[in-house]
Amino acid sequence: MNILLCGVGGQGIILASQVLGEGSIKIGKHVVISEIHGMAQRGGSVYTFVRIDEGDAPIPPHGCIDVAVSFERIELLRYLDFMSGETVVLINDAKIPPIGVSLQKKPYPEIEEIVAEVGKITAKILHFDAEKLAMEAGTKLAVNSVMLGAIAALQGFPIPKAVVLDTLLSKLTEKVREVNRKAFESGYEVAKASTAGHPLSP
Repeated sequence: MNILLCGVGGQGIILASQVLGEGSIKIGKHVVISEIHGMAQRGGSVYTFVRIDEGDAPIPPHGCIDVAVSFERIELLRYLDFMSGETVVLINDAKIPPIGVSLQKKPYPEIEEIVAEVGKITAKILHFDAEKLAMEAGTKLAVNSVMLGAIAALQGFPIPKAVVLDTLLSKLTEKVREVNRKAFESGYEVAKASTAGHPLSP
């Protein structure tokens, strides 16, 4: 499985990729995580690929992404070439303008525009306000946990939910584990409810 994680610095994307990587190893899968992280400072563009049982190349071929996860909706548009009609797309639709958009005072597209553009390639799209779910769990810093929960809910995802959650919690301090557990579960429930009868499953 080829997974794309993209967004902006400060959203915990690198941590999320490490969780997926370590979770893969725990269940005996071969995994490669790309080292191309972009500008990891807060607000800068960040992306990474996680390739599970897909050989040793860190970057997948165009059109071969199975799951695209956008922590910030506009960043997803950079990677349309990697998607196909079979790609499952998860989008955090909270407004978090990347630093380039803010500095250049460019218009920030509405979620409907993003969905329409991605929809030209795949119909397997789920968008929801992950930041709101993270805040309800206790902190907006738990957006990555919400998105990891949503990934774990996808039918056919190779890493069991319990493995993803346990790996996530093992990388956090005890103080924030319960908040992130709640955030993970909220993302899982949103995606699980949407996959029933929805064209999300890979």
